[in-house]
Amino acid sequence: DMSRYEDWIEIFNANSFEVDLGGLFLSESLDDLDSWHIPTSYPDSTTIKPNSYLMFRADGLRRASVNSVGFMLNGTGGSLALSYPNNGAMIILDSVSFPNMRNGFSYGRIEDADPSWKIFNAPTPDTSNTTSLSILGHPLSSSTFTIFPNPSEEYIFIMQNGSSEASVKYE
Repeated sequence: DMSRYEDWIEIFNANSFEVDLGGLFLSESLDDLDSWHIPTSYPDSTTIKPNSYLMFRADGLRRASVNSVGFMLNGTGGSLALSYPNNGAMIILDSVSFPNMRNGFSYGRIEDADPSWKIFNAPTPDTSNTTSLSILGHPLSSSTFTIFPNPSEEYIFIMQNGSSEASVKYE
């Protein structure tokens, strides 16, 4: 069970066919795109079935297992990239910059293959990200408004701060 590890990376295959990640690279830095090579000799461990997930442990242990990357994720925020080599250059297939993270929270796409990312207060390894969202775990606030509770699953309150005008647009 990969979810028992503190740091893990999950990749979703939105295709109707299998995708083998063997030969690609995972990196915790956009400046060092070839930091961890996904092995090509274990396709049973590096292939993602259609509409399924593949998890990697970010435990910093080189080759502890096929799905154990040689780096850890930085809890104060950072970047993650999936890339491949092409004519001497590294090409980024997908990347994300993630914020400061609290223990027990995860950062993921709002829904599978969605371009938007959010912090989740309940990690969802090997399943869709459909639980409540949290940005910081406390009320969101600015000089003109406060939003609470945060996180919320069903409703939110928006309180205007002071006497300045404020408008809220729902999309």
